Amino acid sequence: MDYTTPSIKSKKVLFLFVLIFVLALLLGGFFWWRGEDNSNQLMGKVFDLGTLPNDFFAIDSSDGVILKNNNIGISFSVPKDWKFIGYLDAYIDLKSPEYEYDYKNFKRVSGCLVTVGSSKYDYSETRGLIEKIKKGSDYPENNYLIKVDGYDALKVLESGDNLSGENIENFINIRLPIGDFEVRFSTNIYFNDQECSQKFNELLATVSIGK
Repeated sequence: MDYTTPSIKSKKVLFLFVLIFVLALLLGGFFWWRGEDNSNQLMGKVFDLGTLPNDFFAIDSSDGVILKNNNIGISFSVPKDWKFIGYLDAYIDLKSPEYEYDYKNFKRVSGCLVTVGSSKYDYSETRGLIEKIKKGSDYPENNYLIKVDGYDALKVLESGDNLSGENIENFINIRLPIGDFEVRFSTNIYFNDQECSQKFNELLATVSIGK
């Protein structure tokens, strides 16, 4: 007959679970250390889910690939030779051919990355900030009014201590309200590397709204 109390049994089960978890972490760290290159490729595959957000679809044209969303009423061109990766209902990453990311140390190695996302909850805030800029009233100094395909958009420019990452000069976030949605285009600009800035502006120039 087993006279071990239930509390003692539960403690044994908890100890065994913790022991297995710690061993799994140690083994994982060992294999990560032994196969750094392979693990970086594996992490890339894990994060690159390859599914466009709802209502976005790709069109092959003579000028390249166009990403379009009829529900929002927006389309834009993927830069030539760039790849696009969807992350379920969250966002889309556009990556230049030479783009490489170190998933172990969470930093860019080379190339350009533009992230595109959409939301139904932020457009009213953005419209309010745009109106403040137009009226010259109080608004954040890092906010600027720009035009995207003739529509008002908010350009938010982060720099200095507000950024986390190596060699990043600016973080640019374009907030474009369209109807009941807001579409965001964002990218990092690195010191001594203006190519990403140029490609980002070229991508914005391809944006088409309501057509």
